[in-house]
Amino acid sequence: MKAIKRFWWGKHPGFVVTIWLLSVAISLLAVFSGLGDQPLFERLVTPQPSNPSSPSAIGKKLYEQAHADTYPLTAVVKVKDLQKNAEQVAKTLRPIHSDLIKVKKVKGILDPFIAFDPQLPAGKKAEEAKTSALNQALTIALEKAEETAKARQASSSQIERAKQIAQAQVKKEFQAHLPPVWDTINRSELRQMIANDETTFLINVQLEAQGYGQVDSSARKQVAEILDSLPDYFATSSLDVSVNIVDNIGLQEAANGQVKADMIRGEGISIPISLIIMAIVFGGMFAALMPLIGAGAAIGITLMLILLLTYLVTVESFVVNIVSFLGLGLSIDYGLLIVSRYRLELHKRGVYGQGDTFIFYPRPVQLLIGSHPGGNGISPLLSRRRYRVELLKAREPYMQALDKTMDTAGATVFFSALIVSMAILGLCIFPLPLLRLMGIGGVAVTLLAMLANMTLLPALMMLFGPALASPSNIANWVNWFRQHILRHQNKRSEDDPSPLFRSVSTFVTRRPWPVLVAVTTVLVVMSIPLYHMQMRSSAVESMPRSIPQIGALWDMWERFPDSANPQIRVVAKTDSVHLQDWADTKVKPLSHVERIRPAEELNIAGQRYASVDIYTKEKDAFAADVKRVMRAIRDLPAPFETSVTGEAALQTDFQQALFEYAPYVFITVALTTYLMLFLMTGALLLPLQALVLNTVSLMSSLGIAVWVFQYGHGEKFLGFTSLGAVESYVVAIVFCFGFGLSMDYEMFLVSRVKEIWDETGDNKRAVREGLTHSASTITSAALILLVVFLGFTTGGIQAIKQIGFTLAVAVALDATLVRMGLVPAVMMICGQANWWAPKWLKSLHSRLPLPGNSNHDQESLHLKEDAGKAH
Repeated sequence: MKAIKRFWWGKHPGFVVTIWLLSVAISLLAVFSGLGDQPLFERLVTPQPSNPSSPSAIGKKLYEQAHADTYPLTAVVKVKDLQKNAEQVAKTLRPIHSDLIKVKKVKGILDPFIAFDPQLPAGKKAEEAKTSALNQALTIALEKAEETAKARQASSSQIERAKQIAQAQVKKEFQAHLPPVWDTINRSELRQMIANDETTFLINVQLEAQGYGQVDSSARKQVAEILDSLPDYFATSSLDVSVNIVDNIGLQEAANGQVKADMIRGEGISIPISLIIMAIVFGGMFAALMPLIGAGAAIGITLMLILLLTYLVTVESFVVNIVSFLGLGLSIDYGLLIVSRYRLELHKRGVYGQGDTFIFYPRPVQLLIGSHPGGNGISPLLSRRRYRVELLKAREPYMQALDKTMDTAGATVFFSALIVSMAILGLCIFPLPLLRLMGIGGVAVTLLAMLANMTLLPALMMLFGPALASPSNIANWVNWFRQHILRHQNKRSEDDPSPLFRSVSTFVTRRPWPVLVAVTTVLVVMSIPLYHMQMRSSAVESMPRSIPQIGALWDMWERFPDSANPQIRVVAKTDSVHLQDWADTKVKPLSHVERIRPAEELNIAGQRYASVDIYTKEKDAFAADVKRVMRAIRDLPAPFETSVTGEAALQTDFQQALFEYAPYVFITVALTTYLMLFLMTGALLLPLQALVLNTVSLMSSLGIAVWVFQYGHGEKFLGFTSLGAVESYVVAIVFCFGFGLSMDYEMFLVSRVKEIWDETGDNKRAVREGLTHSASTITSAALILLVVFLGFTTGGIQAIKQIGFTLAVAVALDATLVRMGLVPAVMMICGQANWWAPKWLKSLHSRLPLPGNSNHDQESLHLKEDAGKAH
């Protein structure tokens, strides 16, 4: 630890800062430009959450393989009074069909009017049938006319004339008896492509694909442009036509755009507010910028790592948002803790930024200022050797302050980041790609936040030590207000603890039992809604309908229910006839089954499969009755191999994996967290207290989330429409992330309490003074993290709202009721037992090479020796 410190911020802070700046610049360039390939936000996906090894995911994959050679692109077309204008619409669509056919990769076109366009196979077939019927009628009519004429002994010219008259009459009558366009459509299967309100119809274009969802981008773009310009084709008519395009790539682009917009909006709100809060805490903008620089570095490099990850696996778009606000919040918290402790240590040593600051300028800047005619002559130019000696001498008090800061606050940040990482790493235990990616991203940004605050931030503090040590103007204003307005005689330093927090700590330490009972009661009441929690796993449903593509998709699903993803789909290794018979005899009699679509023949890798879609009386695919029908179908015997998939099955299997692995996640997170807390404190009881109290706090936070999102009590305030449930993966993410963040504040408080305990051996004094001196930092850090999380509730994606809001509530409860009341109350009740551990274990702990166990005075002595050698 000593050697690391001497290098990172003792001798070469400028080098450290340069390396970080270059790394961040390259990372951001790669993220937003792609360096010749797609940028990050174009490589993300938003799939339906699923368990890849589940029967539902296997069935879905089989169905996708069967359709891997085509890519559908659908236009939702609205025309007023379609029945009345059907013939005109059919004629106007012909040039559109013609333009679509010219696109090379187009395999087929399907809409209600294809039978009236001879350019298309269906139109040719209809035209051939019509021509055949006309020819048959003409043959009969001509034979009859000839017979009649011959019976009258007509001449050959008269016979020919009779035939011509008969031919014209037949054509006229045939044309007159042709059914209207609308009646023809109504009698065909194509009627299902027209909505019941008779104002909307679909145009489905099939493109050649190289795999499921993999289509030639140029062909897709051409088709989309033709369909988008459909109103222009109708410009010469009196019809008012509108169109919306729906396809997987368009939906993905819309989702990624929303993710990016939400991230920019969230950070655009939270960063300025956080900066203001830190400026108030530190009394200046310069010190407030330090934690934000660390946050930017951690987030920038993490986004680059996610970009690299997209080349290996499919990465969900939500990961970027989660990583962004977690990295921003943790980096600011860690930076706040280190910078505030550094300023405190400087002021303890009587360092307030006074003296010659010219020596702290980088050497190139000194040469530039010194050689300038207008140089201020603050300090004469020194030789390189003399400059090094003077710099080390000037930095000595700053180095001592930084040594103490990193031995205390730095150790806290180190252990805190490890504990948060261990908690978030619990997500990787789930066999679910979405949660594993969240875990990887969360761990990466947490460790980078720790690394930035233990290397970049100290280097910056060494470079700009005098500026950070300068007294706070805000503290001077507060003292002026106290002395001249409130008439207080004593002048309070900005480093003195707040009288409010001193009063709180005194109250809690004097009355631990009443505080314990009162706070516990409040938390238990808040957790009551949790016992009625309903969960669902949605993708598109979580997106705002204000996005044009999402709104068009919902409109299509509502007007054309068969176009939506089926509630239940059975994929079987048999032919369509046998599957249809099985579905009619076994599935149809089940209660709540409303209809079964005709079985579809599938060809998968040369093998014969079939699929059938089943719909219940419930409109919501996630309803309990739909899940019951799905389970009943899975239990039905079948003479062939079946895989039950669909929306209900995918969600059920996803949640089953969550429930199955949740105990292992909890045990792993609890054990690793306990171990890390023991390594920090050397005690056995304190880590156990933290585990229990943090669990209670998280349950309360989830209870409030259920009350807000499931029951819809926050719809107007947060701008969402309740889905009647909480997203299942949100619960897992909130547990792991929230547990880690709770431990974050546990570290802030307990580290300060332990520091005083180690000095005094008095538990009551350690709890009272530890809470008094750490409360300001905890409150400021929690307020900033609260702002960051709430900033992301302003986005449009409901899953992100749920995560941001629930974590904000968790932070608020943890920093107030738990850290200010429950934890110190329990520590007071337990007394010296808090710090108990067997002697052999304490001895082992003291010998471990952990941050905070080293002697910072010896390290400072080494620095002095280096300075002496430089002379």
